[in-house]
Amino acid sequence: MFFISYYKFLLVFKFGLHNPYFVDQMKKANYAVFMAKEIIKKTPQVLKKFEELEFFTKAGVGHKLHYEFLKNFNSQETRKAYYADLKHFFDFYKMAFKKTIRHPSDVTRAEIVAYKDFLIDCGGFNQQKASNLTVRRKMATLSSYFKFMLERDIVKYNPVDGIKRPKKSATHGTDCLNENQVRLLLDYLNLEVSSHPSFTNHLHKAMIYTLFFTGIRVTELISIKRGDYTLYHGKAVLKIRAKGGKYRMIPVHLELQTVLEEYLDSLRAKLRELKRSRLKSDDHLFFSLKNNRNKERPNISRYGVYKILNKRAFQAGIRQKISPHSARATLITSLLSQGQDLYRVSLSVGHAQPETTKIYDKRKRAVHDNAILDLEY
Repeated sequence: MFFISYYKFLLVFKFGLHNPYFVDQMKKANYAVFMAKEIIKKTPQVLKKFEELEFFTKAGVGHKLHYEFLKNFNSQETRKAYYADLKHFFDFYKMAFKKTIRHPSDVTRAEIVAYKDFLIDCGGFNQQKASNLTVRRKMATLSSYFKFMLERDIVKYNPVDGIKRPKKSATHGTDCLNENQVRLLLDYLNLEVSSHPSFTNHLHKAMIYTLFFTGIRVTELISIKRGDYTLYHGKAVLKIRAKGGKYRMIPVHLELQTVLEEYLDSLRAKLRELKRSRLKSDDHLFFSLKNNRNKERPNISRYGVYKILNKRAFQAGIRQKISPHSARATLITSLLSQGQDLYRVSLSVGHAQPETTKIYDKRKRAVHDNAILDLEY
């Protein structure tokens, strides 16, 4: 900003105020100032959060590197997760060792091991034991962080390397529903819409149907725009913004397509009733029309989806506590149970490796379907 102001002064001194070249250069300089202000406005809030922490104070190893580390991840949710894990470690370090980290090289392998032991003993929610998945994730965060510092010659070695981590669970921790429970939930939603065809009922039905018929993540669900529901070679598809900033096309099941069309009809009618503007292609597909004094169309939060799903499941008679990710595990398990190829299923749900898809398969827990029951001598 200082450089641009000084540049303006030189232009006036050399060319005068009315020189055409000066006028053109001044326009460019003013545009540069405008763009700089816009960039500052759009700086992610996570950078401000980093500046509030007692991080490294040594020159050259400050907040810019932390910001650069987070910028490696395209997803804002991933950045938040990495930020939370790093903050947890730095808070532990200050509490356990009664000192603040002044430089990344201050952290030793023994201190990382102490942190891992803390997680296993009482580092989980409400000072309970952290799950193997949580410990592995936090250790992976630290490993990525110190690897980043090592590549920039900030540290001489990665203190996380060689530290043994808990084994992966044979199955994913997320609970899923069986096919009877899914049908019970969907039938209940159909009955609700038939008896009370309100916009809210249509909205809840459309979101839950989308989760169970596509297996998308909750962040992907709330990020869907109206223009993402479209036709591709004559077939209805959803264009999903997946992890890592990637896009993938998901074909829309005929049953889901009917539900989405009914929801859009209900939405258009509600907008006309409230005398709101028409739905645009860049508007969110799922949004709330309640408590929206400040925002005309606020999209629904991840926690909002969680509450809606559990509320509707409970009303349908399902006493099992589930999450939006349960729909993903349910879809994967159902497809594999119906004889679908593992590789094909992994492509359908956006997994880079089929091994990841296998973790979601809940058939391993099914005692009634165990091969031992068919044993004959």
